[in-house]
Amino acid sequence: MSEGTAGREAPQIVHLVARAPHLSGSYNRRVGTLIDELPEYRQRVLCTQTSEPVPDAASDREVEQLGVSGLSVAERLLAALPAPLRARLGLPFGDRESQVFAWQAARRLRALRPRVVMVYDNHKLGPVLRRAIDWPCRLVLHQHGLSYFLSPAQATRDLSAFDAVVLLHPSSFHFDRARSHQYLPDVHVLPNFVDTAEFAPPSRQEKQALRAELGLPADVAVVLSLGRLVPKKGPHRLLRDWREVVAYGRRALLWIVGDGPADYRRGLESMARELGVADSVRFDGAVAPERTARCYAACDLFVLPSLCHEGQPLTLLEALATGVPCIASDYPGLGDCFPESCVEPIAIPNHLGAFVPALSRLLDDPHRRDAMGAAGRALCVEEYSLARGLDRWRRLYDEELRMAVAFPGVAGEG
Repeated sequence: MSEGTAGREAPQIVHLVARAPHLSGSYNRRVGTLIDELPEYRQRVLCTQTSEPVPDAASDREVEQLGVSGLSVAERLLAALPAPLRARLGLPFGDRESQVFAWQAARRLRALRPRVVMVYDNHKLGPVLRRAIDWPCRLVLHQHGLSYFLSPAQATRDLSAFDAVVLLHPSSFHFDRARSHQYLPDVHVLPNFVDTAEFAPPSRQEKQALRAELGLPADVAVVLSLGRLVPKKGPHRLLRDWREVVAYGRRALLWIVGDGPADYRRGLESMARELGVADSVRFDGAVAPERTARCYAACDLFVLPSLCHEGQPLTLLEALATGVPCIASDYPGLGDCFPESCVEPIAIPNHLGAFVPALSRLLDDPHRRDAMGAAGRALCVEEYSLARGLDRWRRLYDEELRMAVAFPGVAGEG
């Protein structure tokens, strides 16, 4: 338990996340914002244990990190078993850390007895927690991506354990509903939000000064790709197309920011050399969340080359709020959230040369870039601002707290 959580009034709402709010990751950051910005609700975070230092922020003072301390002898023995053997025994989690967290979270929730439990992107926790909850409590799943691609039997079992599901866009519901025997939970559609004061367009002078500070050239167009360096995020596809983009003397720099497996990054660097574009590509490691705004402010164009089904990427929102035009893989739900006036979709990102036309058009047309950037900024201010996002979350909290009280005989029965 974190220092300072003992002896406090029991929380109304408990968030179950993989990592603490101060660490990188869109879920962690959102939960931290909800705790910091909505103090009228008593909230607590349960997460896996980390050795990383915890800053003295309001959201992090409400964190309890759950490790192996307090496990029974039987649980320790089960956790030590190989994953296939645990699966045969009916334990659903493949890695030991997740299994330990499930046991500890169920135990801690029984002590805290909150009215609402928010589970972030972990559908397997549903049946485990449902068996543990024997008090009026709403169990809510926040689904990050498009779908978990469960079999109908799995979807019925896992999703039906939840009272409600929070989705980022309507496409997720339609996708899962068509693949399930039944879809019982209530549905809330809550898009991501962005702090439009923190992520704001820089002046020309600010942009020049920032580029000088970051060591970026002042006289070329900078194309930013920011995210984890893993194959499903598609940086190799973007890099493959970059050779054709700069083949005819176009002055541009591809700035790849993020970290991932060392072998994959070395492969990307080797690919850049083999393609003959190493001089027009720059690799930087991961940046701290509080410094990502500087990256967007220093670039001219943002690209999301993802090959997986996204939910509503926070990187897109942050780039748009900064007034940066965007190119993105056309995953299901992109059109629900972002019009083509500010995000140009790539229909088949796996196709050789898929990103070349959009990159070439926008690099050659600064006026169109400016128009798209202005449209994206206006969209974020109007629809995805911090204030709008917090209002949506207040309504969700109020509704779920009301339901937990109004139907005490229903909540917790499964």
